[in-house]
Amino acid sequence: METLSNAGASVCTSCARRFAKYTCPRCRARTCSLACYRNHADGACRTQFEDDALSHAMQGVKSDAEARGEMARILLRQRGVSVRDARHEEPSGWEDVRTDDVDDVRRWAAHVHVEPWNPWWNAQDAPRWRLRARGTSVVEEVDDEDEEDDGWNDVDGRGGRAPHPPKRSLPQLHAMRSGPCAVELRWHVADACFGYCATMRQHNGEWEADPRSAMDVAIQCSSVWDAASRRTKEARDLPASAYEMAASCSTRGARNIARGAVPTLLRDVERIWRCGRATLVLAMRDAGRICASCKDKPSAMKMLFFCVWANEQEEASLQSTADSIQQQAEAMAKAIEDEIDTTHAMSQLKLETKGRMGKDEAQHTRALRSTTVASTQEH
Repeated sequence: METLSNAGASVCTSCARRFAKYTCPRCRARTCSLACYRNHADGACRTQFEDDALSHAMQGVKSDAEARGEMARILLRQRGVSVRDARHEEPSGWEDVRTDDVDDVRRWAAHVHVEPWNPWWNAQDAPRWRLRARGTSVVEEVDDEDEEDDGWNDVDGRGGRAPHPPKRSLPQLHAMRSGPCAVELRWHVADACFGYCATMRQHNGEWEADPRSAMDVAIQCSSVWDAASRRTKEARDLPASAYEMAASCSTRGARNIARGAVPTLLRDVERIWRCGRATLVLAMRDAGRICASCKDKPSAMKMLFFCVWANEQEEASLQSTADSIQQQAEAMAKAIEDEIDTTHAMSQLKLETKGRMGKDEAQHTRALRSTTVASTQEH
């Protein structure tokens, strides 16, 4: 036990029981231990010191994993929770964090640039992707249990990884259908692609986080997904041409997402078909995985049929369909631009008309006032 008789030594300003060893960097108060440092000045110095550390840590911070981890550790320290304890703590909302901390984090997030999600079908090497004749990967996997390392590239930027090719060979089309396929089947597949692209855009490529929500978006945006989910074989409401496909997608997309997003989604569909057989097979296989995750076996079988059909199509046929989809996307974009221009012109006309009416009303008021003054002077 230390004594207080040593000459020249200062006493801890917090407990006044031991000699001081440390100095507060803000108020220069002398303390003997970490506990006394935390308690001195009612914790005001410690809180202000950590606030300054937080502000300093946010200067020039980039939106990477290390920066987010450091920000989380700072917030946990200010809440008095250790990182080890936080791993076992139930997730909490903003109500558990101080208002000043929330404002600091929001100011930091406002200056952080997050790269937008880039669809996997926009990868530069997507047109060069190839599959075997039965739909499997050209590259043989070393470990059958490791599905993540099969050589398919990521998209540049904040993009998603391309879906993995089927491990087992796809069945042949004649084994799934006795007769020839209808001519309009390609537009059914294109419509299904539209629903797939819509849900991928809506969920930033991470449909696995909420498969049910992902499928709901696809059903709302695609008549083919809708018909498959309702177990109906009626083809009356399904598109039979490029124009009908674009019109159906435009109506559903405008009602459930936004009309301005329809041309972008049609360009996504065109890109998938333009890249060739491999990309279309991967898209339909991923669509089938969404249905299978929701335990919707009929819809999953429908997407498998589309996948098998796409695997047996000639590249020239896919390119011809892509050309038709591109024409519809350009026509849709032009129609939306014309509608915007018309709306802007009508707004300008209303403003000009209102301005002229205001001027006429002002002139009429001045003339009436002049007449009233003249009549008053005569009387």
